[in-house]
Amino acid sequence: MKQYNCSSGFKRVKERSVQMAVEKVKEWRHLFQNGKQDSQGNLKKLTLQQAAEEVGIPKKTLEDYHQLIKKAQEIKPIEELYDCKMGYLRQLIKQSQILKQNTMEIETENLEKDDQVIDDESDDEIPKQIEQIDCDFEKYFNLESDYNYDQNSVVMTVHTRSQFIQIKQQKIDPWENETLSYDSNQETDDEEF
Repeated sequence: MKQYNCSSGFKRVKERSVQMAVEKVKEWRHLFQNGKQDSQGNLKKLTLQQAAEEVGIPKKTLEDYHQLIKKAQEIKPIEELYDCKMGYLRQLIKQSQILKQNTMEIETENLEKDDQVIDDESDDEIPKQIEQIDCDFEKYFNLESDYNYDQNSVVMTVHTRSQFIQIKQQKIDPWENETLSYDSNQETDDEEF
Protein backbone atom coordinates (compact mmCIF):
# COMPACT_ATOMS: atom_id res chain seq x y z
CA MET A 1 0.00 0.00 0.00
CA LYS A 2 1.42 3.35 -1.04
CA GLN A 3 1.33 6.34 1.20
CA TYR A 4 1.17 9.77 -0.36
CA ASN A 5 3.47 12.38 1.03
CA CYS A 6 1.48 15.54 1.69
CA SER A 7 4.58 17.57 2.45
CA SER A 8 5.48 18.05 -1.21
CA GLY A 9 5.62 21.84 -0.87
CA PHE A 10 1.88 22.30 -1.42
CA LYS A 11 0.27 23.96 1.53
CA ARG A 12 -3.50 23.96 1.66
CA VAL A 13 -4.85 27.28 2.86
CA LYS A 14 -8.25 28.03 4.28
CA GLU A 15 -10.53 29.73 1.84
CA ARG A 16 -9.64 33.41 1.56
CA SER A 17 -12.06 36.27 1.99
CA VAL A 18 -12.88 38.48 -0.97
CA GLN A 19 -11.28 41.48 0.75
CA MET A 20 -7.98 39.66 1.28
CA ALA A 21 -7.99 38.36 -2.32
CA VAL A 22 -8.62 41.87 -3.68
CA GLU A 23 -5.75 43.28 -1.60
CA LYS A 24 -3.35 40.50 -2.65
CA VAL A 25 -4.26 40.88 -6.34
CA LYS A 26 -3.75 44.66 -6.13
CA GLU A 27 -0.37 44.17 -4.49
CA TRP A 28 0.63 41.56 -7.09
CA ARG A 29 -0.40 43.79 -10.03
CA HIS A 30 1.33 46.80 -8.44
CA LEU A 31 4.60 44.89 -8.01
CA PHE A 32 4.43 43.67 -11.61
CA GLN A 33 3.64 47.09 -13.11
CA ASN A 34 5.92 49.24 -10.95
CA GLY A 35 8.67 46.83 -9.95
CA LYS A 36 10.51 46.67 -6.61
CA GLN A 37 13.51 48.48 -5.24
CA ASP A 38 16.43 46.30 -4.30
CA SER A 39 18.73 46.87 -1.30
CA GLN A 40 20.85 49.38 -3.25
CA GLY A 41 17.83 51.49 -4.21
CA ASN A 42 17.69 50.40 -7.84
CA LEU A 43 14.27 49.72 -9.34
CA LYS A 44 14.00 46.10 -10.39
CA LYS A 45 11.26 45.03 -12.82
CA LEU A 46 9.51 41.80 -11.76
CA THR A 47 7.77 39.15 -13.81
CA LEU A 48 4.28 37.98 -12.84
CA GLN A 49 5.81 34.85 -11.32
CA GLN A 50 8.34 36.85 -9.25
CA ALA A 51 5.63 39.25 -8.10
CA ALA A 52 3.45 36.29 -7.05
CA GLU A 53 6.36 34.87 -5.03
CA GLU A 54 6.76 38.26 -3.29
CA VAL A 55 3.04 38.27 -2.40
CA GLY A 56 3.20 34.66 -1.18
CA ILE A 57 0.36 33.25 -3.30
CA PRO A 58 0.81 31.11 -6.43
CA LYS A 59 0.60 32.99 -9.74
CA LYS A 60 -2.18 30.73 -11.04
CA THR A 61 -4.33 31.45 -7.98
CA LEU A 62 -3.76 35.20 -8.31
CA GLU A 63 -4.72 35.08 -12.00
CA ASP A 64 -7.88 33.17 -11.07
CA TYR A 65 -8.75 35.72 -8.36
CA HIS A 66 -8.10 38.58 -10.79
CA GLN A 67 -10.57 37.12 -13.33
CA LEU A 68 -13.19 36.39 -10.65
CA ILE A 69 -12.96 39.93 -9.27
CA LYS A 70 -13.36 41.46 -12.74
CA LYS A 71 -16.46 39.35 -13.44
CA ALA A 72 -17.94 40.01 -9.99
CA GLN A 73 -17.58 43.78 -10.41
CA GLU A 74 -19.91 43.57 -13.42
CA ILE A 75 -22.57 41.98 -11.21
CA LYS A 76 -22.18 43.91 -7.97
CA PRO A 77 -19.77 46.43 -6.41
CA ILE A 78 -16.89 44.36 -5.03
CA GLU A 79 -16.86 46.33 -1.77
CA GLU A 80 -20.26 44.85 -0.90
CA LEU A 81 -18.75 41.37 -1.13
CA TYR A 82 -15.70 41.95 1.11
CA ASP A 83 -17.14 39.89 3.98
CA CYS A 84 -17.82 36.88 1.74
CA LYS A 85 -15.47 34.06 0.85
CA MET A 86 -14.10 33.46 -2.64
CA GLY A 87 -16.30 30.36 -2.99
CA TYR A 88 -19.37 32.57 -2.69
CA LEU A 89 -17.94 34.81 -5.40
CA ARG A 90 -17.55 31.81 -7.72
CA GLN A 91 -21.12 30.73 -6.99
CA LEU A 92 -22.46 34.25 -7.63
CA ILE A 93 -20.71 34.43 -11.01
CA LYS A 94 -21.94 30.97 -11.99
CA GLN A 95 -25.55 31.86 -11.09
CA SER A 96 -25.26 35.10 -13.02
CA GLN A 97 -24.02 33.25 -16.12
CA ILE A 98 -26.87 30.73 -15.87
CA LEU A 99 -29.36 33.58 -15.49
CA LYS A 100 -27.93 35.38 -18.54
CA GLN A 101 -28.07 32.18 -20.59
CA ASN A 102 -31.68 31.49 -19.56
CA THR A 103 -32.64 35.10 -20.32
CA MET A 104 -31.04 34.87 -23.77
CA GLU A 105 -32.87 31.59 -24.48
CA ILE A 106 -36.20 33.11 -23.42
CA GLU A 107 -35.59 36.21 -25.55
CA THR A 108 -34.68 34.02 -28.52
CA GLU A 109 -37.87 31.98 -28.07
CA ASN A 110 -39.93 35.17 -27.81
CA LEU A 111 -38.34 36.56 -30.98
CA GLU A 112 -39.08 33.32 -32.81
CA LYS A 113 -42.71 33.43 -31.62
CA ASP A 114 -42.99 37.08 -32.69
CA ASP A 115 -41.59 36.17 -36.11
CA GLN A 116 -44.16 33.38 -36.46
CA VAL A 117 -46.99 35.72 -35.44
CA ILE A 118 -45.82 38.35 -37.94
CA ASP A 119 -45.60 35.71 -40.69
CA ASP A 120 -49.11 34.47 -39.87
CA GLU A 121 -50.48 38.03 -39.80
CA SER A 122 -48.84 38.94 -43.09
CA ASP A 123 -50.43 35.88 -44.73
CA ASP A 124 -53.85 37.03 -43.48
CA GLU A 125 -53.28 40.60 -44.63
CA ILE A 126 -52.61 39.82 -48.31
CA PRO A 127 -56.31 39.43 -49.28
CA LYS A 128 -57.19 42.52 -47.23
CA GLN A 129 -54.54 44.52 -49.05
CA ILE A 130 -55.90 43.44 -52.42
CA GLU A 131 -59.42 44.48 -51.37
CA GLN A 132 -58.16 47.82 -50.10
CA ILE A 133 -56.49 48.60 -53.42
CA ASP A 134 -59.90 48.51 -55.09
CA CYS A 135 -61.48 50.86 -52.55
CA ASP A 136 -58.75 53.19 -51.38
CA PHE A 137 -57.42 56.25 -53.05
CA GLU A 138 -53.94 57.31 -53.87
CA LYS A 139 -52.45 60.64 -53.02
CA TYR A 140 -50.26 62.44 -55.44
CA PHE A 141 -48.40 65.64 -54.85
CA ASN A 142 -49.06 68.46 -57.21
CA LEU A 143 -46.40 71.08 -56.78
CA GLU A 144 -47.34 74.57 -57.85
CA SER A 145 -44.56 77.06 -58.11
CA ASP A 146 -44.59 80.79 -57.63
CA TYR A 147 -41.65 82.62 -59.07
CA ASN A 148 -40.72 85.95 -57.53
CA TYR A 149 -38.28 88.04 -59.44
CA ASP A 150 -36.53 90.89 -57.74
CA GLN A 151 -35.65 93.55 -60.27
CA ASN A 152 -32.68 94.77 -58.19
CA SER A 153 -31.25 91.33 -57.53
CA VAL A 154 -29.83 88.48 -59.51
CA VAL A 155 -31.59 85.99 -57.24
CA MET A 156 -34.91 84.42 -58.13
CA THR A 157 -36.99 83.06 -55.24
CA VAL A 158 -39.15 80.01 -55.87
CA HIS A 159 -41.98 79.13 -53.49
CA THR A 160 -43.58 75.75 -53.82
CA ARG A 161 -46.89 74.61 -52.35
CA SER A 162 -48.02 71.06 -52.14
CA GLN A 163 -51.58 70.08 -52.89
CA PHE A 164 -53.15 66.73 -52.32
CA ILE A 165 -55.16 65.35 -55.18
CA GLN A 166 -57.53 62.55 -54.35
CA ILE A 167 -58.12 59.89 -56.94
CA LYS A 168 -60.78 57.33 -56.20
CA GLN A 169 -60.59 53.99 -57.79
CA GLN A 170 -63.92 52.52 -58.75
CA LYS A 171 -64.95 49.20 -60.08
CA ILE A 172 -66.28 49.55 -63.57
CA ASP A 173 -69.04 47.30 -64.81
CA PRO A 174 -68.60 46.89 -68.58
CA TRP A 175 -72.32 46.15 -69.04
CA GLU A 176 -73.53 49.10 -67.02
CA ASN A 177 -74.04 51.52 -69.92
CA GLU A 178 -75.13 48.92 -72.47
CA THR A 179 -78.74 48.92 -73.49
CA LEU A 180 -80.34 46.07 -75.22
CA SER A 181 -82.22 47.04 -78.30
CA TYR A 182 -84.90 44.98 -79.83
CA ASP A 183 -85.57 45.37 -83.48
CA SER A 184 -89.02 44.10 -84.28
CA ASN A 185 -88.43 44.10 -88.00
CA GLN A 186 -85.99 41.29 -87.85
CA GLU A 187 -87.23 37.81 -88.24
CA THR A 188 -86.04 35.05 -86.07
CA ASP A 189 -86.49 31.36 -86.29
CA ASP A 190 -88.55 31.36 -83.13
CA GLU A 191 -91.21 33.63 -84.57
CA GLU A 192 -92.28 31.21 -87.23
CA PHE A 193 -94.96 28.92 -85.96
